[in-house]
Amino acid sequence: MPRSNCPNCDAVLIGAYCHECGQKRLASRLTAREFFGDILRRVFRYDKALLHTFSLALRRPGALADDYLEGRRRGILDPVQYYVSSVFLQFVVVVLTRLLAPLMERMSALNWLGTIGGIAATRIVAVFVLGGLWQLLYRPTRRNLAENYVFALYAFATVGILWSLLPLIDLAVPAALGESPGVIAAVCLALEACYFVFAVSGFARTSIFDAAWRIAIVFAIVYGALFLLGGEAHWHRYLLPPLPAA
Repeated sequence: MPRSNCPNCDAVLIGAYCHECGQKRLASRLTAREFFGDILRRVFRYDKALLHTFSLALRRPGALADDYLEGRRRGILDPVQYYVSSVFLQFVVVVLTRLLAPLMERMSALNWLGTIGGIAATRIVAVFVLGGLWQLLYRPTRRNLAENYVFALYAFATVGILWSLLPLIDLAVPAALGESPGVIAAVCLALEACYFVFAVSGFARTSIFDAAWRIAIVFAIVYGALFLLGGEAHWHRYLLPPLPAA
């Protein structure tokens, strides 16, 4: 028989979930069928929610952040979970690229993977640096700092997924696209800048032109600092896709 009191807070259960703490009503004993059924439901929802979140991030990035901030969260991942999912996908791409590149004799695809250890941590720092810098420079009246961070997490995660497609594209096309570090840096920066201009224009409800010049200033400050930090010979490494070395 199902328990009549919640095992977490001991409140009387009047439905499938506890109205006090949200704990699901449990049967007296977990069965193998329930265990594996729960795993399948979680995996299916995770895959479906990730694809739906990524689709919204591509088509309506401003609306995606607004939906989360205004509580319309059914069917989408929260920004932290979405970011972690993007990092997991990048690990998958690393494995696939390292397996396929030698077989297809396309070693240039490996150059997209990046050379910096801990790059995922570097990118999460960039989320807070760019979000804070945007708030400091422009002091938006419609958005506070926490809301900017939510948007930045969604945006950086989406850019990470888009970047992770580049080595696979290199494997698929006839030309070796990743031979030059300069080309890799230029493509990654252009992809990131274009997406951010599109995303910011929707999130801030401003024109493409207004979003473009603001993004240009923020990027000039951040990547100018990276140039000073890395020097002329190594600055482009900070622009490489956030794919950890295997």
